[in-house]
Amino acid sequence: MKRNQFIKQYASDARWFLELKKIKAPLVLHSYRLSKDFLDNQYNLFISDQVRNPEVQPFLYSESDVRLAQDRLIELRSMILQEEQEKSISQAYIRNIDFKLKELNMLMASLAVDCVAFKKANQSLYDSLQQEVVDDILYKLNTKYNSFFPKATPVENLQKLRSKISTLPLENFSTLLPFDTLDVDKSSLYQANTVCAMWSEVLAEVAPAWKCELSDEFQHMHVNIRKRLVSIPNKAKFRGSRINKMLFHEIGTHVLRRENGKKSKLQLLSIGLDNYQPAEEGLSIMMEQIVGGSFKDFGGLDKYLALMIAKGYVDGIERDFRDTFIMLRDYFVARKRVRHNSDDATRIANERAWAICWRIFRGGKPEIPGCCFMKDKIYREGNILMWNLFINNNKHFSNVSAGKFNPADSQHRKLVEKYT
Repeated sequence: MKRNQFIKQYASDARWFLELKKIKAPLVLHSYRLSKDFLDNQYNLFISDQVRNPEVQPFLYSESDVRLAQDRLIELRSMILQEEQEKSISQAYIRNIDFKLKELNMLMASLAVDCVAFKKANQSLYDSLQQEVVDDILYKLNTKYNSFFPKATPVENLQKLRSKISTLPLENFSTLLPFDTLDVDKSSLYQANTVCAMWSEVLAEVAPAWKCELSDEFQHMHVNIRKRLVSIPNKAKFRGSRINKMLFHEIGTHVLRRENGKKSKLQLLSIGLDNYQPAEEGLSIMMEQIVGGSFKDFGGLDKYLALMIAKGYVDGIERDFRDTFIMLRDYFVARKRVRHNSDDATRIANERAWAICWRIFRGGKPEIPGCCFMKDKIYREGNILMWNLFINNNKHFSNVSAGKFNPADSQHRKLVEKYT
């Protein structure tokens, strides 16, 4: 049975899902993506001090593309409000469309190079950094790197959550994993083509419509939902200890939740309910932690720290790309010198700080302090969210892979219970 035929026959939201599919609104991450050659050139100019800050344009879409998508989404929103009789479906689509419209507002601000509007859109989408997460990171880092970070008091509830997780025998939670781990030597290095072949075998079993391929376009693993494609950087090498972690992050979470959502009576679960991303990224990191068999800390620290530095949460001073890079780089050098000599530590720190600063300043204006894309806050906040849910309400994990939703959101849970 063809996909659209299946949707029309079985899905309760068939009409609105198929209408939404026709719109094909610009995707934020796709819009902000730059070619490897462009990024390499910007890095070389930046690291050699030929420019103070890099460029983050051009973007893939035009203002007319974004406006067209906005107009069509607003029209669809009105139709749903007027014509959909099932309240749960109407609310799910209205929330989804409203979130998409906020994303498109952010894209418009990027295209207009309007930092005020860009900051406002980010605040609406992602909110501010959570103060208890900020304080927790500062407390953690000050104990080792007090020359970089101010003192902070410990955050009691996060300390307790860490303690509870640390006492769990994570190896006993393999039942949370949706399929078996690969048999790899944790200490060996694997070429990209070997990893791609192993992952292709897994996809053939759990998501036959998906493919895994080598790519020169990306510097990191990349999942393209629309093309049903997992891309692995062609020249990358992977330690065996990382292969299963990445497998359950990319395929065991992102791909599988997509495919399970496609089997449900609410097709919106295949592309995501509103603001599902913090839970999904938090869950993907949680899967890595379970596969690795140990919990050292919540994930996403470096990205969160970069946003803290750029947005003024460390010392009250907002920073542009260059000054954020310098502070982050110096911290990385101090951290990396534990395992590397001085030259290697500096090179690794430069590359790491550049990659993270580019992530948090993409879409904004790197020369304006604090003009950041706030999405990367969701990794740490999401990982804390999912562990907290698991510790305190693990019954909500029984169907956590049913689609792209947030199991901490009661409305999302009701939709999953009703339509899967």
